[in-house]
Amino acid sequence: MKDHHFWDKAAKYFEKFLDTGKGWIEDNIESCFSLSFCYQMLEENHKILPILIKSFMYDSPRAEICSEIGYYYKRAQSYKTALKWFHLAANLGKPDSLGFILRDYWGYVPNIECCVCCCELGDFKRAKEYNELAASFKPNSKAIEINRSFLATKVV
Repeated sequence: MKDHHFWDKAAKYFEKFLDTGKGWIEDNIESCFSLSFCYQMLEENHKILPILIKSFMYDSPRAEICSEIGYYYKRAQSYKTALKWFHLAANLGKPDSLGFILRDYWGYVPNIECCVCCCELGDFKRAKEYNELAASFKPNSKAIEINRSFLATKVV
């Protein structure tokens, strides 16, 4: 349902699944992640943060979830709080599990978003550091090059 943009139906199925309390840890975490996306598409913003936080009931924080919490605060223009969540995501160790992970969330995404948040906060030196950390995960990223050009005008 989610993959076909039936956000409302997908949200109901994810909610129903989580309510059973019978899911495998990884499926529960993935359901929280996917459900948060459905809520975002449905503009039910008040439901996003609680469902992401709920994922912590199942296992230790995951970079995907922490990054999505960062995006939640970034959309609200709460850049200091967003930065804290992206920084946490960037520094988590990968879980020892059989579940799927979204590779870019375990290095590149949170570091590039830390860069953006630091720019919004006027801390261009730190933004440059985060951009270079992101580059260590994805050196040929167009975003890295754009940030380098922009930050070259801000950091001497």
